[in-house]
Amino acid sequence: MKGLYGASPDVAGLVLIHIAGLATGVAAMLMLPTDEELGFASRVIFFALAVDVGGGVVANGTRSTNDWYATQPLKLSYLFLVVHIIQPVLLSLVVGVSWSTSAFLYLYQLVAGGLVLGIRRPDLQKPMAAGLLTLGVLLYFVFFLPSPALSWIGVLYLIKLVMMFPVDHYAGLKSRQR
Repeated sequence: MKGLYGASPDVAGLVLIHIAGLATGVAAMLMLPTDEELGFASRVIFFALAVDVGGGVVANGTRSTNDWYATQPLKLSYLFLVVHIIQPVLLSLVVGVSWSTSAFLYLYQLVAGGLVLGIRRPDLQKPMAAGLLTLGVLLYFVFFLPSPALSWIGVLYLIKLVMMFPVDHYAGLKSRQR
């Protein structure tokens, strides 16, 4: 549980994480076409996926989560990126996002997030993440854009895993164990 919120999350951060997650989940439900043949289970899974991605953007920007990962072995951060294959797979299985779109999202965040993690200078880490995020969003919109009702989730997924997670926003890189 510490990786999710860090070692000592404050109440304000927790409230913001949960509000962002729930707001994203509700928005996701409102954006899904009602005439589409999505069953109840698929809608519940998509809601949970939206909550995870929306709340994760905020959680990865909190001091507590940021500092916790900055003090852990770097391999744990790479593992965090690797296990995020679950979201793209669920997008394809549950709401019909093409497998090529899911593969792009996963592979792009894995490479871009991994590159950002490998940068040991905070003054370069943020601009590199911003540039890679910009490129990833552009490629996503030009080549892989799913329906408008689903396009937002890929953008939030990339923000979460390219700009928010791998960047040490509070410059605790010196304490990271290799």
